[in-house]
Amino acid sequence: MSQTITAWSNSRADTYLLCPFRAKLKFKDKRPELPRELPTGKKEHANDRGSRIHDAAERMVTHSAPMVRELHHFETELVRAQDIYVGDSNSIETEKTWFFDADWLPIDGKEYDKIWLRVVIDLNVRLSPTEVLIIDHKSGKRYNNEVKHSEQMLLYVLSTFMKYPEVELVTAELWYLDLNELVSITMTRHQALQLFRKFNNLGVRITSDTTYIAKPSLHSCRFCPYRSGANKWVVGTGECKRNPADKTEQPDARWHTLRNEGLLKLKELQEKRRVEKSKSQNKQRR
Repeated sequence: MSQTITAWSNSRADTYLLCPFRAKLKFKDKRPELPRELPTGKKEHANDRGSRIHDAAERMVTHSAPMVRELHHFETELVRAQDIYVGDSNSIETEKTWFFDADWLPIDGKEYDKIWLRVVIDLNVRLSPTEVLIIDHKSGKRYNNEVKHSEQMLLYVLSTFMKYPEVELVTAELWYLDLNELVSITMTRHQALQLFRKFNNLGVRITSDTTYIAKPSLHSCRFCPYRSGANKWVVGTGECKRNPADKTEQPDARWHTLRNEGLLKLKELQEKRRVEKSKSQNKQRR
């Protein structure tokens, strides 16, 4: 088994930046996630719903399938894509995965040992020999995801230029299907190549890490799929437990001590301010 995560993608980068240890368990060790309970009042999980909507959008464009209700905000755009596909199926692609090696050269997905980066494109429209439109469907919320989604757009724009050397202009759009919102960015090749060092360094960092130091926080640990049951290596307090079968070095316990001391001091300071405020209010009443 490789000592590192051998390939990265936008979603893998999100997980790694949230917590390298979690990324290790999921992508390197291939640890299974425990079955999840459906959220109250929901008939399907958010990721399952997203996959279903993506499949429906693809069928609508390539097979003229009926539109599902979740797509109605973008009916006009999808019908236009459908018309383009009927007129020239070579000018539009749906749900395609692009593969790149460590030199950012496009390769075939069958060259598994060479795959370094995967990019999944929901809709790829060739507007002209030198211009491309890339579209990503978003079935979830936008709020608090703006930065993450912007980074995804930039990575997709850069990847498009790396895949198509003849292209000089790329537009990337995010379609927020539930919100009826569209976010767009257009870049030239020169502009996009300014991003190369940033994303190359990120990819190198993910695929060369051998320590996978955890980044515990109350938020990330709360939703971690490895925090309970047979996979209880992470507890809700944010302190990662060591898997007995795992020889990887775990985070220094001193970090957790300092963190807990900091939280304690914060609580003491808040209580002190509360008492002072209460005394001040009592004096004013007198």
